[in-house]
Amino acid sequence: MGRHFILIDLKKLTSTHNKKRTKSFHKALMHMRVFIKDTLHITLIFTILIGGLGLFIDYRPNEFSTKYNNWWKRRNTTTTLLIGNSHIQANVRADIIGDSAYNMAIGGSNIQHALSIARTYIPQMENLKTVIINFDYPNVDDSSYNLHNKHSSSPKKGNPNWGNYLNYVHHRYLHAGTSHSRFYHAISCNQIHHVTLINYYLTDLNLEKQNGIFHDNPYFYIEPISIEQYNSYVLSIAKIAQTVSDHHAKLIIITSPAHHRFISQIKPENIELMNSTIDSLSHIYPIRYKNYLFDTTFHHEEMFADIHHLNRNGAAIFSSKIKKDFEL
Repeated sequence: MGRHFILIDLKKLTSTHNKKRTKSFHKALMHMRVFIKDTLHITLIFTILIGGLGLFIDYRPNEFSTKYNNWWKRRNTTTTLLIGNSHIQANVRADIIGDSAYNMAIGGSNIQHALSIARTYIPQMENLKTVIINFDYPNVDDSSYNLHNKHSSSPKKGNPNWGNYLNYVHHRYLHAGTSHSRFYHAISCNQIHHVTLINYYLTDLNLEKQNGIFHDNPYFYIEPISIEQYNSYVLSIAKIAQTVSDHHAKLIIITSPAHHRFISQIKPENIELMNSTIDSLSHIYPIRYKNYLFDTTFHHEEMFADIHHLNRNGAAIFSSKIKKDFEL
């Protein structure tokens, strides 16, 4: 058999192969350039949006910025500071407590927020004598809590991971020495509840100015919390008590009045838990406490704005009682 030889032009083959490689390389490089360009565009847009939002929140009056600015002006003349959530914000009127009292409470905020306020602002108040906070009505129920959160991955008021994250962010920012920015306070202090974070901090809830009309909510219920969350809550109260004590001021803890339909949701064992907790704290810290939950003075619907917030008239009566009971 004869042999057949195939002559191959190696130079031409090599040249063709290199051209294909070069073409593929340029094509990949083009795609990479487009990807980098699109990424930079998205990053730039995101940065502008976040920066613009920060400036908007910083310079647009809102509930927290208004309270902070007023506190800053009065920090050296304030002798009584009220901190906490809406049960202090709506239910206690600083104008009745005294001319040198200031209500720094923010509706919807959590106990970590109050702790941050205490640790950051109290040391700056030269003439502070008294701090008033609320001890909320607990609904400790592990089984209900687990059922309530079983099918939800979104941050809720009772979610310990969400609360811990907010606490972590807030303290890192405060410890950086830049606590004057309202934007970062808005991001880190808020506990998402019934409204979104941004919407909450761009609106003034005006809880202190609620009128005498009772707004009932038949679907309202006290969200359950786990025993771990309750212990974390108590620990934060203890840290606030320590901060106040270090400042040589006195701490007053109150449990606010509530509508009878709200009270009916609180289990007797949780009332006992709350009382025993306060008793234990009082053996460690020089605190004064009073529970107004069952005070018959407030067993009248016309005193309430809703089932756990007093209206302005109800808050006036409650504030007068606080002033008298604690000799403020």
